[in-house]
Amino acid sequence: NLKGTLSIDGHRTNVHIASGQYAGGSINGDYHLTGYEEPYPMNVDLRFSSIALEKLFEDWGMKSTGLRGAASGELAYGWEKDRLLEGSGNGRATLKPGAVAFGSAKYPLPVGGAARFSLSRGVITFAPSELTTPASKLAFSGTLGIEGLAARLSVNATSSDFSEFDRIAYNFAESIGNFRIFRLRVFGR
Repeated sequence: NLKGTLSIDGHRTNVHIASGQYAGGSINGDYHLTGYEEPYPMNVDLRFSSIALEKLFEDWGMKSTGLRGAASGELAYGWEKDRLLEGSGNGRATLKPGAVAFGSAKYPLPVGGAARFSLSRGVITFAPSELTTPASKLAFSGTLGIEGLAARLSVNATSSDFSEFDRIAYNFAESIGNFRIFRLRVFGR
């Protein structure tokens, strides 16, 4: 559900997105098709507010992660033709705990924090970023592939209740349908 204005001339197309809805939150921004010849360069400058993390992960193929946080921030991204995941850009997000539930995770957990990131060819690279839960604080950086969610993250955690990590791992294991493989990847066993 998007509302805005469209401008087309002989050289480019511009769309101003006045308002839109996604994942329980809102978006606005600008889209530009800057040429009508190969490679059809496009870019978008988006601002987003209260986007549910759980829904975002669901759209990437992981249902019911239990991450109940809402992201607000901005994203600048460019790509060519229909090769959306082969583009690049950067953004930032502030996370607030308590987003609308988009799944049925056994152990939902409120998540807050802040992230700075870049995107290139389907991989998100996080600059030093932070997640917070009711009992934990995680500082992280590294990469996360959008397709397959392959992660190479460096994480430092402090917690007064490490069982939160077990509950998060359980939710993700249920989401991918194979607890043994997930434990091997997360816990190194």
